[in-house]
Amino acid sequence: MSENVLVTGAAGFIGGALVAHFRQQGAHVHVDAERGQSASSTRWPLTEASLLQAMGGATPEVIFHAAGSGTVAKVAAHPAIELPANLGALLSVLQFAQHHAPSARVVLLSSAALYGNAPATPQRESDSRVPVSLYGLAKSQAEQLAAYYAAQHGLHTTTVRLFSVYGPGLRKQLLWDAMVKFSQGRSDFFGTGQEQRDWVHIDDVCGFMRSLLERPALSTYDVFNCAGGQAASTAQVLTHLATTAGAAPPQFSGQARAGDPTCLVADCSKAQRELGWRAKVAWQDGVAEYARWFAAQAQR
Repeated sequence: MSENVLVTGAAGFIGGALVAHFRQQGAHVHVDAERGQSASSTRWPLTEASLLQAMGGATPEVIFHAAGSGTVAKVAAHPAIELPANLGALLSVLQFAQHHAPSARVVLLSSAALYGNAPATPQRESDSRVPVSLYGLAKSQAEQLAAYYAAQHGLHTTTVRLFSVYGPGLRKQLLWDAMVKFSQGRSDFFGTGQEQRDWVHIDDVCGFMRSLLERPALSTYDVFNCAGGQAASTAQVLTHLATTAGAAPPQFSGQARAGDPTCLVADCSKAQRELGWRAKVAWQDGVAEYARWFAAQAQR
């Protein structure tokens, strides 16, 4: 692989994994110049100028836009900052592509959160979007912006709706928070434990993105789900995590949290059919691996 690949959000979990993966594949990987900053700063860290600087005179064949706030809570706590910052960062990427790399494929990393409490499960790409959080709403708006640039300016844009991404190196969200609690002798969690999620390992996410590069774009705008393909309740996942970690079983408050959908499970048949992609890591194996990774980090 000799493509020039641009990754925004390279300091984050997913962005960093993409950088490592594509460098290992032999691609020429470039990262946004201000990767140490959050997209939630009072000014947007991504600009056409910073992206030009990151490319160093080269032209990208593909742009993975992984920058932006990665938590529902952060967007809910600071919507006046997070919403315009995240949309502004995407706008900079799209304008950069329009003006400097019109033949590049722009891959927008979106989220299953935009499905919200959709009536049908598993969720298909064509299903309605009924987000129940500002984070999900922000992702829906970002997809609309990407679709607009594809329709009006002919940019080859692909949206990937990621479900529950996890793996070694992730230092936030449910599994990390749970392992921190277990290490403190705690096992208390919000929610009912019956919330359904579709977990996808970071290695499978990287494989998905590689499959996009191996397939020519069939249209200027496309959408894919990316998930493990197996529903698991929060209770199942945390019980398995606790067992591997040698911790007490999880105890749930019984109260659902605002902005937390009851079921986010994907239909990935489109990716299987059009990309030949299927997740390889079962959530049971990946969750056990995560517990072992956390334990190894704690011993350092």
